[in-house]
Amino acid sequence: MQFMFKPTYSCNLACKYCHVHKNRDASHGVITFELAKALFNWILQYCLSKGINRIDILWHGGEPLLTDHKLMLSILDYYNDIFKKNDIVCSSSMQTNLLLMNDNYVSIIKKYFNKTIGFSFDFKSKDRCYRNGADASSEIWQKALWTKEQGINVGAITQITKDNIDSIKDLYFLFRNAGISFKYSRIRNTDNYKDILTDESYIDAIIQLFNLWIKDETQLISISNFREYIQMLMTGNSLSCCYQKDCNILSFTNQGYIYFCDRSYGVGAVGDYRKSSVNDVEQAITKQIRSLDMQKPTCKKCIYNKICNGGCLVNRINGWYPHECNATKSILNYIGDYLKKQGYETVI
Repeated sequence: MQFMFKPTYSCNLACKYCHVHKNRDASHGVITFELAKALFNWILQYCLSKGINRIDILWHGGEPLLTDHKLMLSILDYYNDIFKKNDIVCSSSMQTNLLLMNDNYVSIIKKYFNKTIGFSFDFKSKDRCYRNGADASSEIWQKALWTKEQGINVGAITQITKDNIDSIKDLYFLFRNAGISFKYSRIRNTDNYKDILTDESYIDAIIQLFNLWIKDETQLISISNFREYIQMLMTGNSLSCCYQKDCNILSFTNQGYIYFCDRSYGVGAVGDYRKSSVNDVEQAITKQIRSLDMQKPTCKKCIYNKICNGGCLVNRINGWYPHECNATKSILNYIGDYLKKQGYETVI
């Protein structure tokens, strides 16, 4: 199970499509060590009560590198110690914009994060920007190359947007030539961002990207979305929370609140790790999920329902379901046909 840890909502960027921009723009500061202890003590009790013995702590934000490196070390040492004492195998991961990466954080990533870090970067983007509107993408890319030179494995999440949808080949070879694997994400509308893609243009772009990747004999990089789709089609199973019946992630804020997903703020918190018991949170999650429309009528007739399980729960909450469903089915159709032509058996 993965636990998303948000030590701060503050950020040194002001990306136009940010889904936590209201929290980001508020003055929440960075979590205190005492509050972090309460958070990880709660996670320990959750693991012990549920019989979970292998976890990942995902440092997220805001921008997690706004956490002073000395405080970061104290928090890492604390939770690694309590989990080890209770025979729970704990790994740590991080998603950052990398702009604040320096030698102190490089040492921490090497020791505590398996020499690996995830960063967010958008090719030819006008939306990943500073508060004054200036583009940050070039600086992020240079910082990624520098971080890689320090012996850190870097992997990206990149948005497919109107700015780059006509440059998919250039996008692919930028990552490929740098030896940086990535995951793509579709730009989504938020309450402050509406410049989204049509289903048709997005599907065409992803099929083009798949063909570039699958036919690249060098196989220098991985595109995790395509590996996920191939796994689903060939085994019927998925490790992604997006395609499982239940979310396998909880999100913890720097103010004490617990959400069943990073993007579920619209439906409210399910607890407070300063005072809520594990049972209280479990009941709140069950009640919250049961109040939602878990399965659309079309799902029961869809051949992919048994492997995608209706898709991301949060996408069903926020009304993004029709777009996500249409794109996923089209991409699975294309990849499934490709696999069959290569002589592979699929579950669909």
